[in-house]
Amino acid sequence: MALVTLKEQEKLTQRITEYMKKLYPNISFEKKEEIFDRTKQAEVLYTYAGEESEVEAEDKIREISKALKHGYDTPILLLRTKRGDVLLDGHRRLKTAWEFGLQWKAIVLVPSEDREFGIEKHIIGKVRELWK
Repeated sequence: MALVTLKEQEKLTQRITEYMKKLYPNISFEKKEEIFDRTKQAEVLYTYAGEESEVEAEDKIREISKALKHGYDTPILLLRTKRGDVLLDGHRRLKTAWEFGLQWKAIVLVPSEDREFGIEKHIIGKVRELWK
């Protein structure tokens, strides 16, 4: 299982941003970098990562925790909505940060207008409710 590199995350962020612009052509998306401490992580709206991801979750978290010693810190990707920050990518990185009580970098896509986004239908809860 390979970890997502910073370069891969940058490409993915670009692809997701372009996709969002196609879905919502009248909205622009500003990219902001933020640090998410445990308080901010607790409020992240967690989305379902898919069955395969859930099955591999513990292995991935172990791999990420080992990579931390070598400076691994690829950011998570969030969409800022009127409901809160919705997790788009980095489910295992966020879980690792939460379990180890670490701050984690995030790239936050901030839309130019408030509206409901399709991804919000996939929210299963806030991190603080799911990972007690």
